[in-house]
Amino acid sequence: MIARSGIHDEVASKAFCEMLRDLVKTTQHENLRNKILELIQAWGFAFRNNSKYRAVQDTVNILKAECYKFPPLKESDAMFSADSAPEWADGEVCHRFVL
Repeated sequence: MIARSGIHDEVASKAFCEMLRDLVKTTQHENLRNKILELIQAWGFAFRNNSKYRAVQDTVNILKAECYKFPPLKESDAMFSADSAPEWADGEVCHRFVL
């Protein structure tokens, strides 16, 4: 759990979010801009209930206010709705249940 928290701390840091926001504004590569917007949106959704990572949601809101268009949130991104990772079980089939 420590490693994941460290990654979350970095992704949700104010400095990292500002760097991504600047990159969205300055890149000439539309695919890169769209991917960054997609990731920021997914992280904002994933961290929406955790005030520790508020910088990500703030970045989403700022970019929306600046009229950047976010792609639709993909159904696969709904996996972020879980508050924690599911218990691991070896098997031939995925047994992820959404309650």
